[in-house]
Amino acid sequence: MVIRKQYPSSLTNEISLPSINRSSPFQEFCLNSFPRILERNDYKSFFTDLELIFKNNPNLLVTSYNPQALKLLILDLVFIKQAASHKQWQLPQGFNLFVDQICQENRRLPILLYEDCILINPPQPFTRLFSTDRVRNSENLFISTHQKIEQKLAKIIDNLELFNYLAPKSFNCAKTQTIAFDYGQKSIELLKSTRLELANLKTMPLEHFATFRNYYKSLPGTDTFGPSGRFSAKFFIARILVNGCAITNVVPNFFAEILENLDYFPSQDRDKLVEVIA
Repeated sequence: MVIRKQYPSSLTNEISLPSINRSSPFQEFCLNSFPRILERNDYKSFFTDLELIFKNNPNLLVTSYNPQALKLLILDLVFIKQAASHKQWQLPQGFNLFVDQICQENRRLPILLYEDCILINPPQPFTRLFSTDRVRNSENLFISTHQKIEQKLAKIIDNLELFNYLAPKSFNCAKTQTIAFDYGQKSIELLKSTRLELANLKTMPLEHFATFRNYYKSLPGTDTFGPSGRFSAKFFIARILVNGCAITNVVPNFFAEILENLDYFPSQDRDKLVEVIA
């Protein structure tokens, strides 16, 4: 059984949450300066630049916010925490505490999650990436490919649900049978397309993958998981819709492992995942 850290569902000390726009110094740092700093292994610039941003922008973390801006802020915060942890770099005083508090307030783990990297991460040119130059192109291919797969999985789920709804009603109705078959065929074609997307990743040089992969691993010294496709809720929802309880004949702990690690799955898909399991 996987042991998870438990995080409180509410804070004893309330904090104000920020609104970040594309031109904010913090976002500019995450988008442009930070990857270059990582490439140079320049801890001094990392610490001083980050500290200066918060010192010179006292309202950065206390202004009004909207839900999307908040998600993007949290992405940037855990993005920096993730890389700094793997570099074994010390963060400015209070940074980790703020990350923990804002994540607890939003009932999520204070680490970089699959949802952050794939579902919240904006498209280019605003995609948060750890690498630079040619390696950055490969990392962007890695992220954008998974984003496309998530979009196709959403369509697959819609088609499977319609197929499962119509199929039992189609025995005595040729028209309904045709419609159900069409939804089934659409699911198959989308699945083939998804596999082609994955095959596209083979064009990436292995040395590029090795360069940025380290930043997506589990945080050093913790029992947490790093962001991974294994936490794509849509993939599991689609699989359950196809195979149902028969999955446990092959993987006995299939449902138990999902529920034990539910906090790692995207919050926007979590209710649906629990629903299909039930």
